[in-house]
Amino acid sequence: MKSIKMLFAITLLSIIGVSCDTEPTDPVLTEQNPDDNNPGGGGGNNNGGDGTYWPLAVDNTWFYNITNGTDQDMTIGATQTIDGETYYKFDEFFGSNGPAFATGDAYARVDNGSYYVRVSATTNTGMSISGLNYIIFKDYLNVGETWTDTFTQSMTFDMPGMPEIPDMQYEGTILGKILEKDISIEVEGETFNHVIHARVTQSVMGAETVSDYWWAKDVGPVKIILTASDGGDDVIETLESYDVN
Repeated sequence: MKSIKMLFAITLLSIIGVSCDTEPTDPVLTEQNPDDNNPGGGGGNNNGGDGTYWPLAVDNTWFYNITNGTDQDMTIGATQTIDGETYYKFDEFFGSNGPAFATGDAYARVDNGSYYVRVSATTNTGMSISGLNYIIFKDYLNVGETWTDTFTQSMTFDMPGMPEIPDMQYEGTILGKILEKDISIEVEGETFNHVIHARVTQSVMGAETVSDYWWAKDVGPVKIILTASDGGDDVIETLESYDVN
């Protein structure tokens, strides 16, 4: 079981951040709905404009420096309607530089101050994982307040030359928490004001990934730290440049 957990911990990173190829939306992805425990409030029914902490529009681009040596250009390439809602599709997503051998599509939308992320089915060197749908951020919560989500996923294996691994189905939880609000932070020589620092912890089968995000108003995430679950070096993404509408 320990080896399976280690395998899952590695694969989990490819779900959170995937290198995106164009493919149809995964049916499982469209059936999962996040548990929005704190509806209402926040930044209004919009994906961009004044007041949002993640302006979403086609051609919006964020360029991040990443500590493991591979920089990332995160651009919104298109829109897509999923379950009657307009989502913005990213050419790449947070952390996709690492598991470059993974494939999948990543989408986001903002609604009433809740920030939704969808990831389609992911394939990763002999493994396939069903889609994921969760709330990554809530801008209207106060410091210390939290939100939670639950999800169910399945994993299948096809590794030639390796012992057969049975298909798996597992449940996971998302715990988000607002750590700081209306702060200032300097990133890559630029000072950002009206910043919210939030932490997202994803737990599945005893494996956890912890991601800290610093969200700047009308800009988006300006810094992300992915804490290594195996005691290794953290992965840090810092915003070097951006072009948003």
